[in-house]
Amino acid sequence: MKEHYGCKVAMKSPAHITLVAPFSTDADTLKNVEALLQNFVQIQIPLEIEVGGFGSFDKRVIFLKVKENHLLNSCYNKLNHEMHAQLPELIRLEKRRFHPHITIANRDIPLSGFKDAFAYFNSINYNANFTAHKITLLQLEPDKWKTKADFLLKGIDGL
Repeated sequence: MKEHYGCKVAMKSPAHITLVAPFSTDADTLKNVEALLQNFVQIQIPLEIEVGGFGSFDKRVIFLKVKENHLLNSCYNKLNHEMHAQLPELIRLEKRRFHPHITIANRDIPLSGFKDAFAYFNSINYNANFTAHKITLLQLEPDKWKTKADFLLKGIDGL
């Protein structure tokens, strides 16, 4: 993306599906977030994810589509409600519908490169499946997002 279309912001984070919008906090509250996530993963089962096709937001973002997934939607809703209940100062509950995706090109893609990039990705017949075994807490460092902690999904199906 950087070499062909001038987009580099998306390269500053590992591939991911955002479950909770980015937030700013202090070190003490971050420990509370980590404790909340540690408790949450005890009951959350690993998630089967299916991706395929590409989409865009406002000619500024290109993403890989995540196919409709009831369990992923449920995980998103439960986690956001739990965080809002325990740490209301960090997040607000989103009014818009959850739109899971994996960002390929972010807001810094030049408009002149967007059409070509989007046409290129739409010419690819890409479909894949994977199992999400963890929730990753990302922390913004001066130059990129880095993994702060991983939380393995330990829940058992049917509980």
